[in-house]
Amino acid sequence: MKISLERVIIIALLVAFAAWYLRGCNGDGGNGPANVEKETTVTETVDIKKTIDEAVNNALGRQTPETRPYIIYPDNRVVEVKNIADVNKDDLSKVKDLQVYRDTTDLKNAKVFTEIVADGKVYSNKVTAEVEEKTITKTITEKTTVNGSGLFVSGGAYVNPDMKLNTIEAGLNYIYKNDVGAGASVIYDTGTKQPYYGFKIFKKIF
Repeated sequence: MKISLERVIIIALLVAFAAWYLRGCNGDGGNGPANVEKETTVTETVDIKKTIDEAVNNALGRQTPETRPYIIYPDNRVVEVKNIADVNKDDLSKVKDLQVYRDTTDLKNAKVFTEIVADGKVYSNKVTAEVEEKTITKTITEKTTVNGSGLFVSGGAYVNPDMKLNTIEAGLNYIYKNDVGAGASVIYDTGTKQPYYGFKIFKKIF
């Protein structure tokens, strides 16, 4: 295969012209850096507002209390007796039956549990709450796309249905910012021993 110097120069000029033209069309004269595109997505799930729920529960006053034995210590601390046989002898004189009031108040996002131990005097007033807590999840997703430019060498070989080598191709291509490009190539037909010259343009469609 013989390729004259003139033809090589023509191909090189075509590629150089295509590269210059494509850069000029995009407005930076070819001197700008690779185009970097950043896309940031912020997703926040819930907007929390503080609310105060007020409830009036008169059920305790209407209850018939449960009577349970408690040990009453000098500091008015009380401990419920589960089994009288387990009480120390020194504490037996401190055991007294007390009245126990228990109730539950339902709020919008919570339950309030009340337990009062008394005998006319209140020894224990325990209030616990079970609150539904909302969780805020904030997700930040950042996507970075780098669109560069460059000069690429390409090559190829083509065979016929009988798997015999038919043509060989070598080319030079310029792609601008992963979008558009142009190139020139030499195709050599092994059957006719004849070279062919081609020119291509590229455009990204998706």
